[in-house]
Amino acid sequence: MSISAPRTLLRWGGVVLLVLFLFCLTWYTEEFYASLTPAWERLLAAIGIGSAMQHDEAALHLMNRTRSVPVAGLYAVLYLAACLALVRLLLVSAQQWRLAMLFYAVAGGSGILLLLVGKLLALPAAYALSSQIIHFILSPVAVIMLVPVLRWYAPIAPAESTQ
Repeated sequence: MSISAPRTLLRWGGVVLLVLFLFCLTWYTEEFYASLTPAWERLLAAIGIGSAMQHDEAALHLMNRTRSVPVAGLYAVLYLAACLALVRLLLVSAQQWRLAMLFYAVAGGSGILLLLVGKLLALPAAYALSSQIIHFILSPVAVIMLVPVLRWYAPIAPAESTQ
């Protein structure tokens, strides 16, 4: 058994765990919100912010339902972190990883910029487009599309494959 065999086994074990985590987070979204929303409401009320930060018109347009903004942000951070970790495990080349990060940065930045423009200028079309972009990067679809494209576009060099 070579030295890279345990690394490969750990990498694929991590991939399986992250896929299961994403599946569970997607499957139990409503339960996630239902369990964390009251906790955030109590925390914000305790520090005096109250419901001022709880619900936002942008969140209503972005998610097509009223959600607690802090809980929606936590959900997005968890989902994005899991997707990025999954992409990192599936793309072993440094060049592939840099391109993946560039993709996520550009897509996320575009979505947030459109959301802000839509809010400042009251443009429903900007809200709708930002919602689609943000939902895309916060879904497994981005990983499913990005990994094969980057493996094709930036194949692993022989020296890098031993990492």
